[in-house]
Amino acid sequence: MTKQTIALCSEKLPPEGIKKLEETFKVYLLPPDKKLADPVCHHPDMILTVIGNKLICDGDYYRENIYFMKEMCDRLGLEAVLSEAPRGEKYPHDTGFNVLVTDRYIFGNLKYTAPEVLAAAKEIGLEAVNVKQGYTACSTLLLSDTAVTADRGILEAAKGRLPALEVEAGSVVLEPYDTGFIGGATAYLDGVLYTFGELQGFGELKALLRKKNITLCPLFEGKLTDFGGIKFI
Repeated sequence: MTKQTIALCSEKLPPEGIKKLEETFKVYLLPPDKKLADPVCHHPDMILTVIGNKLICDGDYYRENIYFMKEMCDRLGLEAVLSEAPRGEKYPHDTGFNVLVTDRYIFGNLKYTAPEVLAAAKEIGLEAVNVKQGYTACSTLLLSDTAVTADRGILEAAKGRLPALEVEAGSVVLEPYDTGFIGGATAYLDGVLYTFGELQGFGELKALLRKKNITLCPLFEGKLTDFGGIKFI
């Protein structure tokens, strides 16, 4: 880990979670994307994606927050790529940047993935894998080399490509929706799994953590809650 590593988080993250992250990282709190629905407009996995040295987001979002975004990109040596793809609060126009990126693949509903995202993936040789789930980043925790998800379509797409672990759905809070997602409630980096709340249940995931010798780090007490994950850059 270098001094330049940042944790890009939701501005709605509880203060105690921000404080804990600041012990290790430079924390950036994302301004909301006004085009998205209120419950998720501040979620990093909904707002942008990073592929190689490119940070890709909605063009209007970047322009509305240009000082914040430019300072962050300059600090990290990232090239901002502005997308003009259709964007809105209703599915599928809220899914353009919500992709799962690994070292070899990009998983997403390719029909609705922003073309700038697909171009950036192709440029660095990532294979694009289509899944029905438009919220692929939300739905998946990438734990080292293993995709952890409750989504059967993602599990099927992972076969032959990377290890995967199925977990039960419905244990993550995202008000006012019925449920949130494991990817939006967790983030992994350098042998540590950070969680937004406490990992109650999830026996298979805890067993995997023990097997991989991964440290569990709840950022605050209470129920596991979806805040759109953390973009470690």
